[in-house]
Amino acid sequence: MALSIKDISSVADGAKQSKITSAVRSVVDKLGLPPQLIHIRAAEFAKRYSIDLQMNRQAIKAAEEAAERCTDHVNRSRPPSSIAAAVVYIIAQLSYEKKLLKDIKEATGVHVVNTIKGTYKDLYPHLPKIIPTWFANANDLKKLHSP
Repeated sequence: MALSIKDISSVADGAKQSKITSAVRSVVDKLGLPPQLIHIRAAEFAKRYSIDLQMNRQAIKAAEEAAERCTDHVNRSRPPSSIAAAVVYIIAQLSYEKKLLKDIKEATGVHVVNTIKGTYKDLYPHLPKIIPTWFANANDLKKLHSP
């Protein structure tokens, strides 16, 4: 399961995120592992968030696939957790088990609703390329609110 430095810090008895990041990098260097290993993909977060929200299997798979496809369609400065939160929100809106933005915020730990909304705005024009067609078609996508 993907854990962010923020997740680890929250249970690390007051250890600062910068110290944890430094320790992780040091371990990766000492073991000779590729630096990409410490970067968590949005798809990993999307799967975790979807499971935490108790979404059905199809929605979980759709969120994971959609998050994987986002890399070419979103501002690179957006963290994977924000991308995943926005994708899970989109999939939830397309699903029969709708989730409120408040629920997504609580489940993902992305505490600023504007972050999710901003990422949604970035992704919106690209949804036909991002959302798996087996999950939602063009007509379904048109029903989503415009940012």
